[in-house]
Amino acid sequence: MASQVLAMRRPRSRAGRAFAVAGLSVATFTLVPLSFIARPASSSSSSEHLRSNPASSFGAHPPAILGAMGEAPNAPESAWAAFQKAGAGLLAGLAAFCIAWTGVPAEPEQSWLSGPAPAMARGKPGALTGSGKRPNKDPISLLQLALPLEDELGDDAVGPVRELQTSIEKVLAYVRIREYDKAPEAVDKLANLLSNLKTKLLKPIVPERQEKAQAILAEIESLVPKTQKNLIRDSRKSDDEKMDAPGSANQLQALVGQFEELMVPPSYFPKGLPKSASGLPLLNGRAVVEWTVKRDPNGEGDKKYFLDSQIADKAVFRTICDGWSAPISAGNFVDLVQRGFYNGLTIQRADGFIVQTGDPGAASENGFKPAPDKPVRRIPLEVALRGQTPLYSQTIDEARKLNTPPRIPFQADGTIAMARKEFEFDSASSQVFLFLFEPDMTPAGKNMMDGRYGNFGYTTDGVGFLRKLAVGDIIESVKVISGAENMTTAP
Repeated sequence: MASQVLAMRRPRSRAGRAFAVAGLSVATFTLVPLSFIARPASSSSSSEHLRSNPASSFGAHPPAILGAMGEAPNAPESAWAAFQKAGAGLLAGLAAFCIAWTGVPAEPEQSWLSGPAPAMARGKPGALTGSGKRPNKDPISLLQLALPLEDELGDDAVGPVRELQTSIEKVLAYVRIREYDKAPEAVDKLANLLSNLKTKLLKPIVPERQEKAQAILAEIESLVPKTQKNLIRDSRKSDDEKMDAPGSANQLQALVGQFEELMVPPSYFPKGLPKSASGLPLLNGRAVVEWTVKRDPNGEGDKKYFLDSQIADKAVFRTICDGWSAPISAGNFVDLVQRGFYNGLTIQRADGFIVQTGDPGAASENGFKPAPDKPVRRIPLEVALRGQTPLYSQTIDEARKLNTPPRIPFQADGTIAMARKEFEFDSASSQVFLFLFEPDMTPAGKNMMDGRYGNFGYTTDGVGFLRKLAVGDIIESVKVISGAENMTTAP
């Protein structure tokens, strides 16, 4: 059994807390300017270098629009630059210490043995993360929690389905780590819960969706005993044999997600859209997009992708774009996919932190132009928040909402978001990045990215390929698999 890790508790005295917060503030607001001081202005040569080798130019920098800034190639490091790096390192250490010192106390139910934590990470339905050992980094679970159910229907009406979701995720978590002594009991509890909550689960569903909702619940009921049988069979297998229980447990998770989506009112339409969004593409719902990427035949690296002892000629992965959370960002991306904009472009940054693409070059001003004589189409920064309308054209810092959790947090591999210029919030156009989650570098709930970029979905299939992509890999195609009917135009 994995060892438990205790989180540092908050200082009890007001003076201690004030010292820690002051230290964090000094570290944060000094570290960020230091990392960008004395950066040369953009030029045609630096932009060309950036497009040809974006990883070297932006290796440690936040996501930004490629071609918008960069440093001159092969510039010798000055004494001042060395001092900056040393100072930044010290301040980063101070910031990390202060974050840990001011962190929320760890609670017993926050710890999880291995794999994605269940939705009830803090013993409360709908919790996203905490200071325990394992944050919820399951993209399917995070997308289910991002649904605007509590906002539209209220906590009491949504509570039963969140309880069902949590119970299924506990089964899934035990199955993933092969805790066969605990998983059967979790399945029994799921069966009892489903029986007791059936009437309450169906109550919020509108009449025209009742039949479909009942069919989903019936399928879940039939899968529960099948999962229990699979667990018994799997417990007798060796580690190198194929397990059956994960498949049925994953099906349970997918089905409860389908049921939850039926709970979103048919009349739902995004709220709080800014005037600047008028006429922009809008996604009212969700869409599934499939990427197919291949190696550059003239490149110097590997010609194939090696993943889980398998060799693949192409990397194929899918992202779910969440228009319920970020209708403008998701709509802008899906519109460009439908236009074939990304087909033939290359992976332009892949540094272990993010995978970025979407820069068509300087001739198009590094963004999407509807026509050669038209200006670049830009969209406002859109930050989706739980329990509130999205923020537009401002970050959570400017809006003073640092304690409000985002709907689409940066805490899973393949979080997809719009790239923008560092100091221009409404500069996003066509460039997107896929985030690679590293809990030590960008801890869930305590990183400097949440609430500062336009996140709009997660990678749910083929996510392992993201860490295999390299600069220069060619995007063969990006296409909408489902959800195109949810596209409309912002009023």
